[in-house]
Amino acid sequence: MSFCSQPKECLAWLGRIAPEKGLEDAVAAAKIANIPLKIMGKMQDKSYWERICQEYPDAPVEYLGFLPTTQMQQELRQCRAMLMTPAGSRRLGMWQLKRLPVVCQ
Repeated sequence: MSFCSQPKECLAWLGRIAPEKGLEDAVAAAKIANIPLKIMGKMQDKSYWERICQEYPDAPVEYLGFLPTTQMQQELRQCRAMLMTPAGSRRLGMWQLKRLPVVCQ
């Protein structure tokens, strides 16, 4: 993935749409900051996603689905930042940090 010297004014979030991933925190942050959030990942728990949409109806979010790697990298490189919001007993670990070079190639 090549460097983007002038990213768009948006945020990215990557992961399965499931409660343990803490997506609601990223959506809340995007709403408070009024910065669009691009959500990419597998829809694992549709009722969880629907609950987030009901709780934050005015949040500036866009669900892009589960994208092929090259398309996901293209979307990511245009974002100002990527939010990582693990919830519950699963906290940010080394595997997420190790995965970044794969995403950012």
